Amino acid sequence: MERRKFIKSTCTLCVSAVAFDLLLSSCGTSSKIFRAQEESGKINIPLTEFMDKNHLVIRTNSLLYDVFVYKKPNGEFTALSMKCSHRDSSVQYTSGGLTCNEHGSRFSFEGEVTKEPATEPLTKYPVTTNETHLIINIKKS
Repeated sequence: MERRKFIKSTCTLCVSAVAFDLLLSSCGTSSKIFRAQEESGKINIPLTEFMDKNHLVIRTNSLLYDVFVYKKPNGEFTALSMKCSHRDSSVQYTSGGLTCNEHGSRFSFEGEVTKEPATEPLTKYPVTTNETHLIINIKKS
């Protein structure tokens, strides 16, 4: 009877751990991923994507790390690599900024370090806009 009780409690613990993990992963990034193509070192994003939000996480097949775009209150845009400047880890969007889950570094939506161990800001990509699109230049100089 003790063996049966042990197996039952172990299974309950495993199911609880999986449910807790699913709950935590749903809290990570509430930002929808926008899939885009990179052409000639540029990513074109329709400005309509920013009609009802001030940020976007962009994923391409050509980059190892996603790109975070933030629309400032004055209408200007910042595009950042979502690669932590401390280590080769991805940063995640949170409502308070960008966070590296590996060592706890935090960054503002402008890419500046707000919590160490990172000491360097996130890599910024130059951006321009035309009447209909935000253009991110990811070509390395």
